[in-house]
Amino acid sequence: MLSDSVAQIGAPDVWSGGNRGEGVDVAVLDTGYDPGHPDLKGVVEDSDSFVPGEDVTDRNGHGTHVASTIAGSGVASDGREKGVAPGVDLHVGKVLNDAGPGYDSWIVAGMEWAARDAHARVISMSLGSSENADGETVLARSVNELSKETGALFTIAAGNNGPDARTVRSPGTADAALTVGAVDSAEAIAEFSSRGPRYGDDALKPEITAPGVGILAARSQYAPWGSGSYASLSGTSMATPHVAGAAALVAAAHPDWSGSRVKDALISTVRPTPGITIDDGGNGRVDAAATVGTLTATAKADAGIHAPGGDPGPVESEVTWTNTSDREVTVDLAVDAPGVPAGVFTLSENRRTVPAHGTAAVTVRTDLAKAGELQRWTGRLTASAGDVVRTRTLPGSVHVNVSRTCVRPGCGADARRVVPDSRRRN
Repeated sequence: MLSDSVAQIGAPDVWSGGNRGEGVDVAVLDTGYDPGHPDLKGVVEDSDSFVPGEDVTDRNGHGTHVASTIAGSGVASDGREKGVAPGVDLHVGKVLNDAGPGYDSWIVAGMEWAARDAHARVISMSLGSSENADGETVLARSVNELSKETGALFTIAAGNNGPDARTVRSPGTADAALTVGAVDSAEAIAEFSSRGPRYGDDALKPEITAPGVGILAARSQYAPWGSGSYASLSGTSMATPHVAGAAALVAAAHPDWSGSRVKDALISTVRPTPGITIDDGGNGRVDAAATVGTLTATAKADAGIHAPGGDPGPVESEVTWTNTSDREVTVDLAVDAPGVPAGVFTLSENRRTVPAHGTAAVTVRTDLAKAGELQRWTGRLTASAGDVVRTRTLPGSVHVNVSRTCVRPGCGADARRVVPDSRRRN
């Protein structure tokens, strides 16, 4: 039930504090929506179709399902099956046709409309390329450029091509994207969920997971599958709107935060999923209640790729904590990097006090001379107060003499002209 998956990520706890995402503009770029569905009446502020010859009506069913997961009112279920952020102003762009696929040009046009015209702070895209892709595709570059220009946060599906590694699809490969994998109700990674690292340069993707297995949400009356007002679907397409909704709740709590800051907050305050590796599921499962709390951190600090024979000197990255509470917070810091040689990741300080309504930072030092050859090392930086982990940062990864042929951005898969939605049904 949608009520179960929404509760799994802590959204009702945020609602109890009076935050349902009111005042936040969120865009969904998909197959359109069903204007007649009770759960979306009065929720969608405006819509547009970028598919030639087709109006915004969802005759596929995918877009309606995604839209209601973000902002559905639950009217058709007497209020039970509400979306994660039922108070947002929803904007729907149809960028995939009634059969499911869409051209890059349609999708880019929808992205520009959502970011520039609709002024969406969060843009949800449950779609992906048909092939492995690097971070330099047309769509990935558009995500990066629009994120920088407008401050919007793009939440994008990782894809349904697991369990193999390096299967994250474009535009989820974009640096600026918050890329989403799928877990089930028991917090186990879904077999179909695309895994990282990113094809081409082994960057960390996806960064986060959310419930995406057997999600019950609104069914378009025009969908050629299922029956009734609701239907169950599985996929990273279903996980992505959970994260988009959580992002909207954060944006509502912090109207002045940019998309990149919201992204950091979401990644750094996840619920740990110890059985899932960083490359399979990023930092953990989204936790809306924790994210709208008082302490957040820089999400990633990647030491990058380093060829053999170069300068073996250390790489330094800064991680900053932000405290929005009225009291200072003192945290103990530690790097959790199983299997990584001692001394590869070190910190400038092991304890830090973050002042009330202030920030504090430490330096993560990656010693390349101790990293060894033909290796890719990853880890997490935890900030704990007593027995409670307050934030988790990916101190990223360091690549030394990567033993694969392709290690530079742009040498991966071709950007595909046709981009199907990333969907898997039960």
